[in-house]
Amino acid sequence: MKPEGRQPPSQPQPQPLTVLYAERTVIELGLADALLGCGQALTRCDRTPSCSGGQASLWQGCLAPEVAVVKGIPSVAELAGGAAFSGADGDAAIKALAALGHDTGQVFFALSRPPCAQGPEAEDGGGDAAPGGGGGDAIPRRLRLLLESVDAPLVIATDMVAATDLSRAFDLPEEIEPGCLVHYAGRRFVACTGLEASLAGQDTKRRVWKQLLAATPEKPVY
Repeated sequence: MKPEGRQPPSQPQPQPLTVLYAERTVIELGLADALLGCGQALTRCDRTPSCSGGQASLWQGCLAPEVAVVKGIPSVAELAGGAAFSGADGDAAIKALAALGHDTGQVFFALSRPPCAQGPEAEDGGGDAAPGGGGGDAIPRRLRLLLESVDAPLVIATDMVAATDLSRAFDLPEEIEPGCLVHYAGRRFVACTGLEASLAGQDTKRRVWKQLLAATPEKPVY
């Protein structure tokens, strides 16, 4: 006979796989950022509210994306403490991806050289100036770990600094030329000459748009 007034102990509810995956990915992203001496903290993604993002100026967006968008040198918005692509180039990237046919809720944004990595060495591409950094290869090592954590099949560099960093990070057999599609190790890489700089004029906007046409979604194979 069950004693009165006593309740059976509650059983812990299992976490959904999506939650576990997100938590694991956030940890991996934090480990990647640590290569530059950058801290990491989980915050809510301010561009796509259904996703999680990272410490301001480092990365933000979907943690299981179809597209990863990478910028090399941070702009005024990121240097002021905003999240990656929090300026006008972020809005432009979203509009361009939507026009190309991508789901804009499935995008991850990152800086290959966040403010914590800025300095003469970082600008020259020869190393990182972050305290506790791991030497001259810290920027490409961190970028590769970052992108392997979210595992986006398409990676877009929005300037040529990011394109160079991606080439080093993944040991690409060829440079990522603007407007050309590079297939390597199950990923597609595309670069443009400067999304943020292109916003200054119609001619540059048209040129960058033509380059981004290489980043259209893959069609189903059937």
